[in-house]
Amino acid sequence: MSPSKFAFILLLGIAVVATGCQQKTPRDRTRIGRDGRASSLRVNPNGYPTPFGSGSYSTQWGEVTNNNQQMFQEELFYFTSPMLNGASPEDSVGYVSAQAGQQTGVVFWGEAAMRGNGAPGMMGQMSSGQLDGSRARLHIEIFDDKTGMTRSDGSVRPQIFVHIGYDQEGFVGAQGSVQGNQVNLVFTDNIGSVIMQGTINQQYFTGQMSYTVNGQQRPLGNFKVPACGFFVCN
Repeated sequence: MSPSKFAFILLLGIAVVATGCQQKTPRDRTRIGRDGRASSLRVNPNGYPTPFGSGSYSTQWGEVTNNNQQMFQEELFYFTSPMLNGASPEDSVGYVSAQAGQQTGVVFWGEAAMRGNGAPGMMGQMSSGQLDGSRARLHIEIFDDKTGMTRSDGSVRPQIFVHIGYDQEGFVGAQGSVQGNQVNLVFTDNIGSVIMQGTINQQYFTGQMSYTVNGQQRPLGNFKVPACGFFVCN
């Protein structure tokens, strides 16, 4: 087993164990609703908020897709269940397309600064480094066919938000590494973890996104995002 793969398995094991312990937290400490996992953010229900960064960092949106629509829909149900189980049926997750570039879908942005011998260059190439958890965050938005529709009380239903980062209530930590073009990242809050495992090729960071719920890791889909729109580049 390569050192990088062993390090990732160790990081993931720590995250899963931590998640399992956190599931014992009393229910009333988990916010319920479409913004229950992004309670400290200023939510803009009219569309994408403007991501923000610092220095040469320029945030760009990525997208999560899946080749299996039914599987994608099922995994989104489990992914959102900690915050939507107990919410009004009006706010349950609706249809979300598993294909890219549709009116419904899963989009995200992140901020990942690396410490070590290298950071992403303009062509998305790295040498090695460890994720700086003190300034790491991952923001996910789920646009379903209920987004923007009016509830029975007259309010407008927003998209579903998941934000895990240093600027968010309930943040536990972020860990990860880059070895060559291989990337393994784990973002953890008091509900669970989101894992991104992939590669940096040319100008893009691509791979598989998964998550933990009740201490179990489950696959969500494939992701693609501009490398220098996710990593803090030189």
